[in-house]
Amino acid sequence: MEKALDPRTWRRLAILAPNWIGDAVMAEPSMRALHESCPDLELVGCGRAAALSAWAGHPAMSDLVVADD
Repeated sequence: MEKALDPRTWRRLAILAPNWIGDAVMAEPSMRALHESCPDLELVGCGRAAALSAWAGHPAMSDLVVADD
């Protein structure tokens, strides 16, 4: 039997941003919930600059990495 993943044991997690700004905004509650349940987890957003602009300044995000098309 496989062992279940426990995000509380992770140090860093990259989150791939959706392509569209509206979808990135809709992902915010999930990011907030993950940050609240695992406060020591470093969240790094990756994606298009336009979509990442919706996450700029978000307290859950440690860094944002722009990925070119």
